[in-house]
Amino acid sequence: MARPLASGEKPLDWVGSSKRDFLTFPAAVQDELGNALGLAQFGGKHPQAKPRKGQGAGVFEVVENHDGNTYRAVYTVRFREVVADLGFADAEERQTKLRLALALNSILDERRLSQAEAASRLGINQPKVSALRNYKLDGFSVERLMTLLTALDRDIEIIIRKKRSRGAARISVTAA
Repeated sequence: MARPLASGEKPLDWVGSSKRDFLTFPAAVQDELGNALGLAQFGGKHPQAKPRKGQGAGVFEVVENHDGNTYRAVYTVRFREVVADLGFADAEERQTKLRLALALNSILDERRLSQAEAASRLGINQPKVSALRNYKLDGFSVERLMTLLTALDRDIEIIIRKKRSRGAARISVTAA
């Protein structure tokens, strides 16, 4: 049973054998393309996502090279729970990290900070800012991403309540 959509999430529908094909990709490729798809759920756009030529507006392609092979994910902007749907054991953590990173990158874009300026403001080095800007989040914990948001003058509020539905309890992040 699918879990309820988080605030701002868009639905995901796999077409034909696309999910089965995706799951045959190497883990590193699934991770990177999964991040790109997860960002699209919340209206974000991965830096590697490019409009797919000849497919019309709203169709994007992400290309990942790995061990001499090229892998592609083509999607439109209508998604649902992509991270959980891909079967990642840590789906909620990944989704939380993606949502926090999207908020961080939106603030950095809004302020037009260079990577060097962002590094200075955030108290991290430029390669870490580059990883953040490209949604390579393995080196970041949820706590660290929240701390970075506070460095950009954002409050973080955690609310704990009884679960609302019959399904499993869940973690969600909403950016206001």
